[in-house]
Amino acid sequence: MLEGNPFTFPEVQTLLDGVTVGGHRLSDQEQIMNLAESAKLLLTRMKSEYFKLDKAIFCDLHEIVARNGVISVVRDKKHTTRLT
Repeated sequence: MLEGNPFTFPEVQTLLDGVTVGGHRLSDQEQIMNLAESAKLLLTRMKSEYFKLDKAIFCDLHEIVARNGVISVVRDKKHTTRLT
């Protein structure tokens, strides 16, 4: 179970198989889908010939996870990144 997310493991599996699960908030569903998208990106990058877990990939992953949420990733002109 994700912290604060009421989906059970079987419901997450169902959702990731492309079937909606009734009785849950859309925001909870979006959280699961964002985490899944982030994990797919990470796996894709890891399968490439060169992979380095650096600040850029860290921010790319967290931008996906934080989408439509209360956390946002801010990158300024000096390439400084912070979570807000």
